[in-house]
Amino acid sequence: MLLAVTVGTNLAFYGFRAFLAPYAADTFFANLPHDQALEQANYLFAGFGALAYATAILGGWVADNVLGEVQALRLSLWLMIPGLLGMTVPNREIFTLALAFFVLAIGLSIPLTVLVGRNYAKDDPKRDAGYTLFYLAINFGAFIAPFVCAAWIGASYGYRWGFLAAAVGALWAAVIFEWKHRRMPGAQDKVRFKRAWSTPVVTLAALLLVPPCAWLLAHPAA
Repeated sequence: MLLAVTVGTNLAFYGFRAFLAPYAADTFFANLPHDQALEQANYLFAGFGALAYATAILGGWVADNVLGEVQALRLSLWLMIPGLLGMTVPNREIFTLALAFFVLAIGLSIPLTVLVGRNYAKDDPKRDAGYTLFYLAINFGAFIAPFVCAAWIGASYGYRWGFLAAAVGALWAAVIFEWKHRRMPGAQDKVRFKRAWSTPVVTLAALLLVPPCAWLLAHPAA
C-alpha cells in the first residue's frame, strides 16, 4: 500500500516540476524579454524548491508532536489536490497561492518514510528489503512523472492538463491511503500535543501560512 502511495505522491511532486519554469515564463512573464522571463521563472522554481524542503522541518515536528504520523500523511495527501488544481488557473496571484498551498501540504508528507519502517520489527531481516522497495517506488514515480505530466500530457494538450495529471497522482495516493491506512501496524503510541481538534487547527494554521509563503514565492530575491 505504501509503495502505491509513494508512486502517486512522487508523480504529483515531480510531475509539474518538470515544466514549472517554462510554464511560468510563458504564462506569467510573457511581457518580459525571453531571458528575463526565464530568469524570473527560475527564481520561482528555486523558491518553490527551497520552501518545499524547509517546510519539511515544520511538517516533521507537527507529525511527531501534534497529529501523529498517519494523520499527518493523510492530511498532506488530501491538501496536495486543491493546490495542484489551483495551479491550473492562468492567473499569477492564484497560481502563487496554490503553489504555496502545495508546498505546505508536501511538508506534512515526511512521515511516509517513517511509516515504511513501522511495518517491520527493528530486528526484522525484511526491513532492508522493504526500504529497498520503497526507494525503488520513489525513483519509479520520479522517473515516470516528467514523461506523463510534461512530455505526454503537457506537451500534447497544454501544461494546465499536466497539473491535472499531477493532481490525479495525488488523488490516487490519497484514496489508497485512506482506504488502507487502518490496516497498518500502530505508529507512535504517544503524540505529545494531539487532541481531537488537532487536525482542524493544523489545517487552519496551514491556510494562515499560505499568504506569507506565496509572498516569498512571488519575491524570491527578498
